Amino acid sequence: MAELALAAPAQATPAPAWRRSLTIGLIGFLTLVDLFATQAILPSLATTYGVTPTEIGIAANASTIGLAIAGLLTGALAGRLDRRLGIWLSLALLAIPTFLLASAPDLASFALLRVIQGLFMASAFTLTLAYLGERCSTEDAAGALAAYVTGGVASNLIGRLCAATVAS
Repeated sequence: MAELALAAPAQATPAPAWRRSLTIGLIGFLTLVDLFATQAILPSLATTYGVTPTEIGIAANASTIGLAIAGLLTGALAGRLDRRLGIWLSLALLAIPTFLLASAPDLASFALLRVIQGLFMASAFTLTLAYLGERCSTEDAAGALAAYVTGGVASNLIGRLCAATVAS
């Protein structure tokens, strides 16, 4: 009887470096754009809610509470979480409070939605850093982290410019 030779499983070919960097940068961008875009429209939000600049500033920065809580929780639970799935779920769930912010009826609702945004931002951020740390070789780590930071920086600039343009 002739033996059948089993073909070795095909190895997945790695994505080109530019595509990998673009994807990592996009994840960085999507993780933080909601954090920064709000800053450009604080005067409009203060007028909408009939509050002082201090009050809207505090409400807008409530996301940092969520960031702090989720950063600690995600870090503590990271060993049990599927990084890739967690990143995508965090970004998908981040869209929900972001969408709801457009119709937040009062300042308390606005602040609560900002806290929830912070929870999902920090989860995505923490899991992405862990994922990159585990998956990148020593040679690729600097480029991957640079792409992630670049995406975050771009979200600051582009988020603020787009929000200010739409508000004006």
